[in-house]
Amino acid sequence: MSIRYFYNIYILGIVILSNGLVSQSSNSEPDFSQLANLNHGDPIVQAIINEKVSNGSFGQINKAFEARYNESLKEKSSSRASRALSSSIGRDIEEINNLMLDIDEEGNKKETDMPLAKAKLLEILDERATRLKSYDLVVIYNLLGYIYTTEENFEKALETFEFVIAQPDVTPQVKKNIMGNMAQLYFMDDRIELGLKTLLAWMYELDKINTQTWDVLARVYYQQGFDTPESNKEKSLNFYQLALDSALFSVETSYIEGVDPKENSLVILAAMYGELEDRIGKEVALDKKVGVYEILVNLYPKKSHYLNLASTYFQMNRERDYMIILRAAYQKDYLDKQAEYITLAQLLLTFDNPYWAAEVLINGQNKLVPFKDEETGEEKLLPVVKEDEKTLKLLADCLISAQEYEQAIPILLRAAQLSDDGQKYIVLGSLYSQLDQWENAAEVIEKGIKKGNVRNLFQAKLSLGSIFLEMRDFEKAKKEFRFVLKDGKKEDVERANALLRYAESEEYRLKNIAMRRDLIKQNS
Repeated sequence: MSIRYFYNIYILGIVILSNGLVSQSSNSEPDFSQLANLNHGDPIVQAIINEKVSNGSFGQINKAFEARYNESLKEKSSSRASRALSSSIGRDIEEINNLMLDIDEEGNKKETDMPLAKAKLLEILDERATRLKSYDLVVIYNLLGYIYTTEENFEKALETFEFVIAQPDVTPQVKKNIMGNMAQLYFMDDRIELGLKTLLAWMYELDKINTQTWDVLARVYYQQGFDTPESNKEKSLNFYQLALDSALFSVETSYIEGVDPKENSLVILAAMYGELEDRIGKEVALDKKVGVYEILVNLYPKKSHYLNLASTYFQMNRERDYMIILRAAYQKDYLDKQAEYITLAQLLLTFDNPYWAAEVLINGQNKLVPFKDEETGEEKLLPVVKEDEKTLKLLADCLISAQEYEQAIPILLRAAQLSDDGQKYIVLGSLYSQLDQWENAAEVIEKGIKKGNVRNLFQAKLSLGSIFLEMRDFEKAKKEFRFVLKDGKKEDVERANALLRYAESEEYRLKNIAMRRDLIKQNS
């Protein structure tokens, strides 16, 4: 970023990109503690001074520099002459500007030399501080503050900018630009109250407030509400209301400007509607939230926005919409958690889309995501949907509902093997029966009964007996039916009785047929 750009933009937060603070010091750098004894009519300057005095952040006072500063206050700020660089340093500043510019006179990109520029500025202050006019100090410290900012030495940048705006010959435009930077720097330095005061004062001076500025203000108010102790809920809600209003201004301003609303403003809007639910009513809050999230998924398609929209639909009992938006997230490959895949599969199954439900689970089993072992620290790729008992059973249910019995059988078999009870073997027996695989059916049902904890033992026995009937194994069939007759419930006993009579009748019928065949053979 060029220094020319720094001087001309309507800024807020453009050069502040890092959350870190780097502390640097130099013996050649002047002390800024002289501000402690000064009194200004400017509310922002005075607020800075008061804050510094109250927290005891000044060190030893540099007497010589303080004396020069007090002398500069006597100069008439209205004098045009005072707002021109001294001829003695004009060439030096031009050279320093050239070191800081990243574009040459022909408009080509070139390398900057910030360390050398900084060294030259400090050299001027060290050797000529007492001979500098107020406007000289404005230019020098403005440049120096910019360098500190690029170094991410935000504490020093703030001290430097504070000194600049306290100068009597600082121009309104320079002061306005610097205040925008300072607001962000205060926020970065966790001096929220002073940052907010500076930001609002800066906004007041602007001819036009853009969507970016409203967005920053919304973020600040939101953070204020979030940081307010739970014991002061009303204060927190008031901040949230201010955040909501600021975010609305940001969105409305964006439409006036003909640009898309800021993603952050929309996110804050949705969040604040949720926080203010008790004030505006749950139904209204949900309706507002869903509208915002619908905009977000269209303008800024991200997993979080899709899931938030889906969750809001769920809260509104709009289960079909919940399914549709979750499936849209799946199709965009945003889903990467087992619970997300299972929820979608269950919804699809509920709304009579078993084949799609099965497809979702199968794709989840095939999708690999990084997983870090907490004990060993080893990172490996594992399937999103694990082949555990519950997921396998759900997949089998989907395939069964889709009438894909042959596909379902091996999956349900794995689930049965993993299960602590025998119920899944009973279900598996029903699948084999659908395919007329009677021996397999009998085998797995017997295995399920033996494993135990089946949902309805008598029903399982009746199914097993019926399978033996199909196999013409009447003795085994009658044995199962008699078991039910002995201890079963009324409805089970009635069915067992009917099946037993049928088994005996069929056995007798088949024996008679066999006897007639034998007689025919003997007489032939």
